Amino acid sequence: MNIKTILNEKIKIDPDKYPRGLFILSFVEMWERFSFYGMRSLLTLFLTNKLLLSDTQSYGMFGVYASLVWGIPIFGGYIADKILGFQKAILVGSVIITSGHLTLALLSGKYSLLIGLGLIISGTGFFKSNISGLIGQLYPKDSPHRNTGFTIFYIFINIGGFFAPLVCGLVGDLYGWHSAFSLAGFGMLIGVIVLFTQRKYFKDVGLPPPKYRNDNTIVFKIFIGGILISPLFSIIIYNYDIFQNILPLSGIVFLLFLLKESKNCSDKEKVHIKIILLSMFMIMLSGAFIEQSATSINLFIDRNVHRYVFDHHIPTASFQSVDPFTVLLFGPIITSIWGYYNRKGKEVNAGIKFFLAFLCIVISYFILYLGCAYPNEDNKISLSYALIGMVVLSLADIFIYPLVLSMCSQLSPKHLQGLLMGGVMLSISLSQLFGSLLAGLAAIPQDSEIKEGMHDLVSLEIYRDLFFHQTILAVVILLFVIFLGKKINYYIESLDK
Repeated sequence: MNIKTILNEKIKIDPDKYPRGLFILSFVEMWERFSFYGMRSLLTLFLTNKLLLSDTQSYGMFGVYASLVWGIPIFGGYIADKILGFQKAILVGSVIITSGHLTLALLSGKYSLLIGLGLIISGTGFFKSNISGLIGQLYPKDSPHRNTGFTIFYIFINIGGFFAPLVCGLVGDLYGWHSAFSLAGFGMLIGVIVLFTQRKYFKDVGLPPPKYRNDNTIVFKIFIGGILISPLFSIIIYNYDIFQNILPLSGIVFLLFLLKESKNCSDKEKVHIKIILLSMFMIMLSGAFIEQSATSINLFIDRNVHRYVFDHHIPTASFQSVDPFTVLLFGPIITSIWGYYNRKGKEVNAGIKFFLAFLCIVISYFILYLGCAYPNEDNKISLSYALIGMVVLSLADIFIYPLVLSMCSQLSPKHLQGLLMGGVMLSISLSQLFGSLLAGLAAIPQDSEIKEGMHDLVSLEIYRDLFFHQTILAVVILLFVIFLGKKINYYIESLDK
């Protein structure tokens, strides 16, 4: 009896609950997230501290970049639906992303940075929404195990997200920016190799439509097209001030396109689409606050937080590990609580989960405000305020993100699944853009504009005002969310009648 046989006898894995492809895709996504979050934790710091751009420029470029990273998948989802299928779209995207990270690692300067970011955006367009869609297709439409699958997927995302800022932040401090970018690219390369060698386990799931199933020429053409369009994204990032005003129009275009594509849907499917659209709106509102962890909160930690533990210096980028660590620590606990109420026949509805998410946002920003109100003599705040504030902010992510992904996968009409999953990414895209605009309210004047020795005091006062006003704004939105949550619950209950 060989080792494989023994393991199969000892470890009984239910293929209906845990398809083999689930763990392969989760592993690939873990490395893709390692590459993404490793670079993400460094980008704002690199723009301000290395390229010496102003806060306004850094927030603007980061916001447009992040917005495109999450928004372009709507087109990749549509191409997968109509031509490539999920499997080939993911493979094409992962190769283009890898080329983008290699560009960041091997070349230096502002323009090579823009080229690398453009390639990452293009590749993510094919990768991001389609890997979630493929996981959804691993399960039958009415499978009770779908949520479990997405929970496992989300755990792997956060494993990659947890280690990336820690490792890349440390490497960046010790060996320089490009060594850190190289490490992020290495993570994506591992994901490409695993995906290419393990595709056989997906079998007939996520294949192209019959018309294109055996046409590898079209795959090559789309791959080349993805490379050639990437400079356009670089230009958009460079001209961030123009496109900050244009990109929000993509939401209107998406709604009009969805209206056209859903004309032939049944009444039940149209209700499903309404639920998904309201959920997208929720994730857009919450993300505008949550995603500031990479912009205003990131630079706040760099400038006004005492980053020492027992005289050991903590790199600023490493704080980006707080969010995935919180998800890994509290995610299973919260999932167990939901499961407990489900078994009691008292399922916690979507409205309550959305309410809890926004309540965490209010509390988080209030904690950051309190920290700014009680600094030390060097105008630095205690590390505990920053950590607790970020942990509570991350709890909002746990309440809202897996819920929306699961709802979209479960409720989307099959012929619109890629498009609607791309729509979820678009809602996150717009949240990144709006978050960068909110962060811009705390743009710190450059050193030449501040009297010598006053920089920490000036930045602290600006961040204090930002966190106070965002706390008030979050409270107002929380009241609005109560109404929207009831609307979503109404639609869901109408399906059971």
